[in-house]
Amino acid sequence: MSLIPRNDKVSRYGDFFDDFFNDLWPVDMFRRSSIRLDVKENEREYLVEADIPGADKDEIEVCLEDGRLTISVQKNEEIAEEQGRYLHRERRYGSMKRSIYLEGAQEEGASARFENGVLKLKITKADNRKARKSIQIQ
Repeated sequence: MSLIPRNDKVSRYGDFFDDFFNDLWPVDMFRRSSIRLDVKENEREYLVEADIPGADKDEIEVCLEDGRLTISVQKNEEIAEEQGRYLHRERRYGSMKRSIYLEGAQEEGASARFENGVLKLKITKADNRKARKSIQIQ
């Protein structure tokens, strides 16, 4: 509905439909399930920062295997039964996973720190990486 120009009479109904379609759980979960990454490199290591707001350190798993870095988050919200009912609810549970290939990354010497919703990783590069070789075109 947001692509349709609104006048004052229609806008309050348009908001209703926008809210309805934005609150669909599978669509909403899919839209927000991507872990945003920044990856920097220097000669010795990769520096990775991943935004994982709302997660606890215990809900995050980081694996590095054959140069493939995988960050997984399993969020479980247990709801205590209390008096009252929700009028609107956006907090949910679910899982997210993100993988990226880092050439020459090695498991030894890798470190991770999580604070304020940002996971910071330092991943060392292997010393025995092959030098890039150009192939001459005939």
